[in-house]
Amino acid sequence: MFNHAHPADLKPSGCLHLAELARKAEVTPATDRYYSRVGLLTPSREPENGYRCFTAMDLRRIEFIRQAQALGLTIGDIKAVLELVDHSEDPSVKARLLVKKRLVGVQEKLLQLQATKCEYDNCDCTQASVTMALT
Repeated sequence: MFNHAHPADLKPSGCLHLAELARKAEVTPATDRYYSRVGLLTPSREPENGYRCFTAMDLRRIEFIRQAQALGLTIGDIKAVLELVDHSEDPSVKARLLVKKRLVGVQEKLLQLQATKCEYDNCDCTQASVTMALT
């Protein structure tokens, strides 16, 4: 799915520029900028030109972000998990709780959709029944 950065792909400084990171992560540069703006990625800056400098770890973080989003986690949820990682704490308990919370939401939505389907299945949508309901 992702074109992981190999050490040979990195510049001698170990740096990936924004477009390179986006290409390897299969996202747009705007996505990488957004992740940086909200604090999910914290690239350094190259002193000679001020360009953002991303690492292979940033590429792995994007992979995690995309997987977490696919599970329904919000950017806030993902940020909370990554902050634990950044502070060398075990994020697994927090991640499990967040996923279970999202699962409860999915199950509630599924019940609502099933109830709606039942209403549709039992709908008497004849002209007479619609006219009677509206008058």
